[in-house]
Amino acid sequence: MAKRILNNDDDKFLTISIRTTDDRQKKKPRYPSYFRGYVPTDIVILLLKLSNVLNLVKWRRVNQFWKTLCTSLVTELPGLGIDKYPNFFLLEKTDIYPNVYSVDNPWFNVEEIKNSNVSLFTNITKIKLTCLHEFITDDSISLLVNLTEMDLSKTYQDKITDNSISLLTNLTKLDLKNHKSITDHGVSLLTNLISINLNYNQNIKDSSVLLFTNLTDIKLRDNNRITDCSISLLTNLIKIDLNNAGRVTDSSVSLLTNLTHINIPYNDFITDSSISVLSKLTKINLECNRYIGNSTIGILTNLTDIRLTFNRSITDSSISLLTNLRNINLINNSIVTDSSISLLTNLTSISICNSNSITDSSVSLLTKLLKINCLKITPGITDSSIHLLTNLTYLNLEYNSSYDDDDKTVTDFGLSFLVNLIDLSLEGNFAITDSSVSILTNLTRINLKNNVKITESSVSLLTNLTDINLEGNEKITNSCVSILTNLTNVNTWNKSSFEIFRKTRKK
Repeated sequence: MAKRILNNDDDKFLTISIRTTDDRQKKKPRYPSYFRGYVPTDIVILLLKLSNVLNLVKWRRVNQFWKTLCTSLVTELPGLGIDKYPNFFLLEKTDIYPNVYSVDNPWFNVEEIKNSNVSLFTNITKIKLTCLHEFITDDSISLLVNLTEMDLSKTYQDKITDNSISLLTNLTKLDLKNHKSITDHGVSLLTNLISINLNYNQNIKDSSVLLFTNLTDIKLRDNNRITDCSISLLTNLIKIDLNNAGRVTDSSVSLLTNLTHINIPYNDFITDSSISVLSKLTKINLECNRYIGNSTIGILTNLTDIRLTFNRSITDSSISLLTNLRNINLINNSIVTDSSISLLTNLTSISICNSNSITDSSVSLLTKLLKINCLKITPGITDSSIHLLTNLTYLNLEYNSSYDDDDKTVTDFGLSFLVNLIDLSLEGNFAITDSSVSILTNLTRINLKNNVKITESSVSLLTNLTDINLEGNEKITNSCVSILTNLTNVNTWNKSSFEIFRKTRKK
């Protein structure tokens, strides 16, 4: 048994979270256990090993009991395999990490995660470190030779260096965004890389990148060290980000005929001459791009996703030909109008913030729509079209109305038809009230930041909610929060709601 445990592949991940309890509950300990304060690292390690052993247990009831016990204590240990962080340090970013218990403050002490601890988990394959992990250095990283994915985008610049990175030859994904301590010397041996992020990175140059012939994904945002010399050799590339990457031009991009995704906002160096030959493209970002025109976009009929924020070069004449489009972003775009949108009957997502050229006449025809982002005031979309889009699962109505609006855009009437919604944002919205929200019982996420219209009379009925944003909201109180037993993420600066959620979260 011991040998099987040591060889168990499930040791690759280490996870932990702790929930808090009311002072009164401490006198009556109950299953599962809850903790106050920090959890010693050795307990974390023990729990991990115990959890791994349970995978070997075949008796269903025993397995289920102990698994439940462990997982009640375990969610995420930062930096060891999971892309989430303890909200104790990053409370404001809980919307990015929805599975983190966003108001459980007493996490174990991150500073106890040091080299000696990391070295115990030499089988892990993924690691994401932050600046909080200042005690993890080359000494421990050099032992993690099984790593296949590493994210150093938010680490201290001098802790992880070429000395350890050069030993991780199994890496296939590496994020060096804005990381200054890793150079060509460290990455030149990582020939198994298939994805690398060099955004804002000036220390990796052509001499190493041209060796990564297996690369399928590269990010070069604001990078001026990588040039056509290396990019022209990466013919296996499928995705490339050239946002403001001034030294990669048409001469190399035209050779990347396998590209399916290209990101070229704010880029004046990529033009029609290269994009027109990329016939496999399915996704393109042309935000604020001046040098890609209708003649090119019109022939890219495989496109399923296009972003035209602040773009004045692409018009209806080419968009109307892209009948395979599933997603289109027209934020702050008044050039693309109903005449082309009405023909895109396969659209499932549309973003039209401040895009007054898109109105009910076209939106009402898009029967496959699942997602609409009407962020801020978009006078063109009203109840007359919204109520027909009964397949919608996501709707953003942030600031879509105000107290002074005589002509509301989307009101309770239109919203009440959208019973399939699972994600709704009503931040700063004054037109939607309890009468429609109470009907949307399939909602799992709702954003009520700075919303004064929605009260606990409707929210208390949304028992499927797992995520709620109550920042600046005083309407949702103790009784409501305690009823929503499925909540795993509460984002709030409201002290009373914070305390109630913290004290009532039980298994």
